[in-house]
Amino acid sequence: MDGALAHSTRAALSTGWILDAETTVKLLDGHQDAAQASYNPLKPGRPSHVLHTDWIANMRLVLDAEVQNGKAHAARHSLPRLMSILENLPVQQRPRLVRGDIGFGSEPVIGQLERIGQAYLFKLRQSAGVKSLIERLWSWQDWQDVGLGYEAVETSLKLWGWTQARRIVVVRRAVREPLAAQAKAAGKPAPRLTQPERWKARVRYIIGAIIKARPQHHPPPPTLPPVTPLISGG
Repeated sequence: MDGALAHSTRAALSTGWILDAETTVKLLDGHQDAAQASYNPLKPGRPSHVLHTDWIANMRLVLDAEVQNGKAHAARHSLPRLMSILENLPVQQRPRLVRGDIGFGSEPVIGQLERIGQAYLFKLRQSAGVKSLIERLWSWQDWQDVGLGYEAVETSLKLWGWTQARRIVVVRRAVREPLAAQAKAAGKPAPRLTQPERWKARVRYIIGAIIKARPQHHPPPPTLPPVTPLISGG
């Protein structure tokens, strides 16, 4: 089966492709091998399997899939298989980028990818260190418009447990909330507003942080200022 799967994706590996690493919880009925009750956002207590899938992005071709027990949902459980796939590919056929969610933005994963020179792009969990970084960046003048209403700024950060400082990109997007929607979210009655007032809105921000492998010869980002302003959505 592995041979047939490899044959179906062989042509795509010469296209400058991106690998998307994905973890999915599959709920089970009855009694099945390796079924265990663990993290389950939909029906807590139900047994499940975990599917670790590596996709060829955009084409949505499955490069590899591995079924593990219901407790093996952390990224470290998919790491041995992922590294085996990457290391067995000729360098010219390896992905331009490995992408994944916050579970992959940890030292065990990124350290192994850096060991073989593999570029990556992962979301970062908003830990205390990441939140502190966002606060320090908030008043910077270096935010750049990256399209679709998003702004981004780049710097470097060394989190606790990391062996080195790494390239971080913080992304934000302003969202305007109508006053009526704000009142509803707060459980208050909708205010009586004139038509122009209905379109007045408070601005809040959606924030995300991304860790990205630094390309060769990439200039180092500027150092952070000592000022630490508070984030305000007002």
